[in-house]
Amino acid sequence: MSLGGSLSGVSFSGLGSGIDTQSIVSQLMQVESIPLRRLQARRQEIEARELLYSGLRDRVSAFRDAVNSLQQTSVYQKIKASSSDIAVATVSADATASAGGFTLAVSKLAQGEKFVSTAFASASDALGLTGSFLVNGKKVDVTADENLQQIAGKINRAGAQVSATVVNGGPNQVVLSISGSQTGAGSKVSFAPVSGSVLPSLGLFGAGLEARHASAPSTARGLGLTSKTAPLGTLIGSSAAGNLTISGQDVAVDFAVDSLETIASKINAGGTGVTASVVEVTNGSAKSYHLEVAGAAVPSGLTDGDSLWQQLGVLRATPLDIRQQSQDAEFTVDGIAQRSATNTVTGVVQGVTLTLLAADVATPKTTQIGLERDTAAVKDELKKLVDAYNGVTTFIQENSSFDSDTFESGPLFGDSVARQVEQNLFQTFSLQGSGVGLGNLASLGLSLGSSGTMELNEAALDTALSTDPDAIRRTMSVDGSTTGANLSFLGATARSRTSASGYVVNVTQAATKAAMLAASQATLPWSATEKLTFSGTVFGNSPIEVTIGAGSSLAQVVSQLNSDTRLAGRVVASVEGGALRLDSARFGTPGDFTAVSDLDPAADNSGLGKTGGNYTAALDIVGTINGETADGIGQLLTGKKGNLTTEGVQLLYSGSATGDVGTVSFTVGWATRAVDALLALTDPVNGLMEATDQRLEDQLEDTDRDIASMEARLTIRQETLRRRFLAMEQAMSAMQRQSAGLQQFGSQP
Repeated sequence: MSLGGSLSGVSFSGLGSGIDTQSIVSQLMQVESIPLRRLQARRQEIEARELLYSGLRDRVSAFRDAVNSLQQTSVYQKIKASSSDIAVATVSADATASAGGFTLAVSKLAQGEKFVSTAFASASDALGLTGSFLVNGKKVDVTADENLQQIAGKINRAGAQVSATVVNGGPNQVVLSISGSQTGAGSKVSFAPVSGSVLPSLGLFGAGLEARHASAPSTARGLGLTSKTAPLGTLIGSSAAGNLTISGQDVAVDFAVDSLETIASKINAGGTGVTASVVEVTNGSAKSYHLEVAGAAVPSGLTDGDSLWQQLGVLRATPLDIRQQSQDAEFTVDGIAQRSATNTVTGVVQGVTLTLLAADVATPKTTQIGLERDTAAVKDELKKLVDAYNGVTTFIQENSSFDSDTFESGPLFGDSVARQVEQNLFQTFSLQGSGVGLGNLASLGLSLGSSGTMELNEAALDTALSTDPDAIRRTMSVDGSTTGANLSFLGATARSRTSASGYVVNVTQAATKAAMLAASQATLPWSATEKLTFSGTVFGNSPIEVTIGAGSSLAQVVSQLNSDTRLAGRVVASVEGGALRLDSARFGTPGDFTAVSDLDPAADNSGLGKTGGNYTAALDIVGTINGETADGIGQLLTGKKGNLTTEGVQLLYSGSATGDVGTVSFTVGWATRAVDALLALTDPVNGLMEATDQRLEDQLEDTDRDIASMEARLTIRQETLRRRFLAMEQAMSAMQRQSAGLQQFGSQP
């Protein structure tokens, strides 16, 4: 280690010279670091401006969102629903409802069924019962050591939409209470024996049988299952085999292999005098499939020695002690009788949902339902517009202050970006809609005050709302109409030019669907399992595989494909000339598909083959609007970008004829034009705010590079100074040693 020097972070300063070289180096570096500190201060300024512009951008975006809301037609179509007696019914409405009103009178509420078992001595004593039964198609197994409480728990865990409760009425008065969780006349609970004597021993039912759900006279409908093609054994947990007896004739079935469809086919082929079908029921997004039998022999001619009708839910044993009958809600709307399986009623009045709460058979409970245009919702949206506009202007004003005494100014004083934003907002406010409405914002009671903020005259707005609320919608949003039965107007943009007389729409090629016909007829049952693979644009190019079981008929394959939820809305199967036909469910190139098999075409398979059948490609619509070329995809016709009059006009043509198919007329409101004008500020690629952000990011990157470069130079400079002072210390130390040596030499005699 050398004296008086510094290397690798170890410093010995002034040991040879007595000079504090470390302090000198530090002071020299302080001077040389002044440009670095300026760069660091510059970086802080850029970050502060970034934060400032971020606040401005957020407020501009909020204004854009408020404007965008005003061009949505749903804002002006909101309906406010009211009930004069909310103890009888409550009501809600969506945008499809129409203003008006009606009288609602409720005589019955929908309810589920409730019945009880015979009385038992205790809820906790083992019953010694062994066997299995189905509850609404869900299997429950009982062992001899289980008590009434445990059996109730198993029923509840079966997921059968049934609630089982043990009610203790005292010694020898313990009963099992069964309640259906669904309501409506068709919601009767189905218990069916599978094995053992559990059900008879519980004493829930008598010996008589009845139709569980009669959808119509001489018609009985079974349980809802999740598939019509899967074996029943996989759906209800019972693989029973035996006979369905109809007017003394037996139809042999085997739940281990038979599906609802095959059972229906067997019944229809048996010459029993009844007709069987599989009924599809849709509840929201869920689908269920039910075996339905109809004919003069239903239900009296159906006998059930093997309990299979009961397991299907077509018949059921009659409960012995019914405490509450299942029933539909019954009510009238302006005197017109209605029924509903639930107390939440939709579809009776367009866009209206009724929730029934009270009823009386003798004197129906009555309430007046009112439906009126929700002008308050429109006013709220306009208030949001005012608040958002003022949020921008106030932010700019607060940050653009100038004190003439101290000459201190806000960070946005004289800022070009803030000035451009203010100009754009003013120009946006001044835009005029082309609609046959109220013209501009001023006609709605909106104005700019002396400080540049937006003000709302609520009295003027209320007048406009009460006079013609549709005029406000036309002032703000796009409004259009068409002539021609198969032509529909979908939309337009701020760049679409209006026409009082309308534009002619000419179609030279109507959209078609893709189709595939198998290469060979399927005249025999499938001799082997076959795998079909579907792909193409309509499937998002993500292949879907469907396995066809051996023994299937062509009709069953068509049914299987059409009931497959993965293919639904994409491909439709049918039979043409004894061969399998597949049609796209969508028009044009968005509906293109492929379908191939893992087998060569033959009479005992689909006939599609390993390369697919005979394919007819889809065609997109081709046409013009006002003589200007339009882009076509599927049945959608859109005015090309750059078209003088029809850019962005969107039409749907669902016909097949060509030539002049109708005309389109439209207007473009203030909000639609304003959203387009605000793109100069908010466009995520070329907008002012994005460009400003990018410029500041570039400045930060440049500054960071300059800081890093200068820090590297200063590090080198510091090391250079330390080395030089070290060399000086070493030289002075050597001189001191020489001087000491000479003095010692001179002092010798």
